[in-house]
Amino acid sequence: MREKIGLLITVLLAVFIVTACGGGGGGGSDPAPSNNTTTYSIAGTVTSSGTGMSGVTVSLSGASTATATTDSSGNYSFPGLANGSYTITPSMTGYTLTPASSSQTVNGANITAVNFTAVTTTTVHNQVSGTAAAGTPLANFAITIIDSAGHTSNATTGTDGKFVLDTTGFTPPFLLQVTTGTGTKLYSVSADSNSTATINVTPLTDMIIRAWYNVQGITIDTAFANLGTNPAPSPTSVQIINNVIMNVVQLWLNKAGVDASNFNLISTAFSANGTGIDQVLDWSSVTINTTGQALLISDGTTTQNTTIAVVTSTGAIDVATTTTSGGVTSSSAASTVVTTQNAQQMAIDGILSTLTNLATVINAKGASLQGSDITPYLDPNLLNDGANQTQLASQLAAIFSAGSSVTFAIQQIKSLDITNNVAEIIILSTLSQGGQTQSLNLTFNFKKSGGTWLISGNQRIARVTVQAEMRTNQGAYASNSGPYLDLVNNSTQGTVTAVSVSSSSMSTITLPFNSTIIDSITGNMDKYATVVGPLSAPLPSAGTLFTFNLTKAAGGSVSYTEHLNAFTNESISITNLTGSSLSAFIGAPLTVNWTLPKTYAISKISLQAEANVGAHGSPGALQCYVHGSILGITATSGAITIPTTCGGQALTSASINIFATGVNGEISAVFYQLQ
Repeated sequence: MREKIGLLITVLLAVFIVTACGGGGGGGSDPAPSNNTTTYSIAGTVTSSGTGMSGVTVSLSGASTATATTDSSGNYSFPGLANGSYTITPSMTGYTLTPASSSQTVNGANITAVNFTAVTTTTVHNQVSGTAAAGTPLANFAITIIDSAGHTSNATTGTDGKFVLDTTGFTPPFLLQVTTGTGTKLYSVSADSNSTATINVTPLTDMIIRAWYNVQGITIDTAFANLGTNPAPSPTSVQIINNVIMNVVQLWLNKAGVDASNFNLISTAFSANGTGIDQVLDWSSVTINTTGQALLISDGTTTQNTTIAVVTSTGAIDVATTTTSGGVTSSSAASTVVTTQNAQQMAIDGILSTLTNLATVINAKGASLQGSDITPYLDPNLLNDGANQTQLASQLAAIFSAGSSVTFAIQQIKSLDITNNVAEIIILSTLSQGGQTQSLNLTFNFKKSGGTWLISGNQRIARVTVQAEMRTNQGAYASNSGPYLDLVNNSTQGTVTAVSVSSSSMSTITLPFNSTIIDSITGNMDKYATVVGPLSAPLPSAGTLFTFNLTKAAGGSVSYTEHLNAFTNESISITNLTGSSLSAFIGAPLTVNWTLPKTYAISKISLQAEANVGAHGSPGALQCYVHGSILGITATSGAITIPTTCGGQALTSASINIFATGVNGEISAVFYQLQ
């Protein structure tokens, strides 16, 4: 059998040789091949962190096209290539490859080192994160987010109350809901227009969004169940309510060491660790009722009670606060229109645009700011506390040129009439200078004219104020300190001949002529004023209405109303001055030190001097005011120079005055009298 197999192999081999040689020959040499083309290859590897990446697609383009896939060691190869130029491009889902492609030229040799590296590509998702807490973390509870299109995303809060919700494909603003173990639901809302944002959920954020819907007669539970029908508020609307609640809790933020100037109840990240805002939440409890909400905050020494009442007829929320600590009591009242309609929001956006443009001009001009720079933002026909357009522009220039920079924000909306396009807005103006920052609450009236919202003035012929203050008298007159009402009417000289004031808390009072105020900007002013006090408890309630009746020199009369904004019986005092001799205090810089109140949050500290000629109320009596530099809200010292003359005449008396003004209008004052 072996012999037969060997014979078969020999025969087959002979046949193969003959066939391969192309026929019988005479033993001569073979002719050259008719197709003798040489080919080459391009090869390389794809690695990630030094390890071969399998399954990577590598594409070849150029004189030839092909596709290869890396093996388990990350190797790929393109064999059989003719000379020419080629581009090699790798790709793999979820990875970025470097370089993105490589150009190679094959020219008589194999190329075996075309290597690539792969890095994992992080897929960016929009997300909302935050902390859910009510003094302690709201741990292991369901949290849901919803947008106006009805998209929802769910998660579970961690043991620290923190959460992350995927908002990819969502359109802000959002509503958030946390359901606790007892079934209680707390809500929050976007503070900005970002798809990736911080949105905390606390009883305080719940107060903000609940108030916005309550003004419309809608419960937050109903809104959350159908956000398409009950869309979430714009960030501007949220910010206005946030400002109100921030004023309510700012005293406690200060106590907890929180910088309120850089803090937002909704969007500032925090940890539920018993410090900062979480400590404020520990001190707080919120009650929801049919007419609004109530907030109680207490640290065992100081107690604050705040009510938030919804006024659906005016679309506003009214906030009333009383704080007690020992024998000290402070009370305040505030009200703001809540913008729930698109037309209202468009009006506020227009007002904000005007304020933004005005701030840009003020900051660009700096100390060289003139009234003419502000005039374009004022209504030509305005009348504001007796000042016309030119005079008000000069007044504002004098205020804002004192700072190196200024910002404006809407603090409250006192009224907004979108039919007649008029509004009364409380503007928070922040001035910075020399490392100090001072906040001013300025009430501006606006009117839409020619498509632009302009400052229009209050259309009053005089400035009337009712100011409640806890007054400390020192120096030459150091008695009768206590709570006072300061009733003042300032009008252009000769325009008003008599002023009376009435309210439900007191009998009608005729304001006596006090003095002529020397004012180079508006012209000299007649001051009718009196102080009522010291008052005994109970003090007039914050929000009490006062009516000023002015008899005009040209005939007839006008009446204006003002609300008492706040009251406190916490006193402050000047601590470093002794004596009361006028001559010892005038004509040279004077350093003044003082104490600060502790039962309300401070928005402004003012140091000023009042220089007088003659006795108040006497013919020819003159009064000049000198204002110190911008002071921060923690300032306890400042410098001021009392002039030696007023209106060119030697002084007969003067006073050094300190005013500590609270964020809700509380005032503690010191009057250091000099004779």
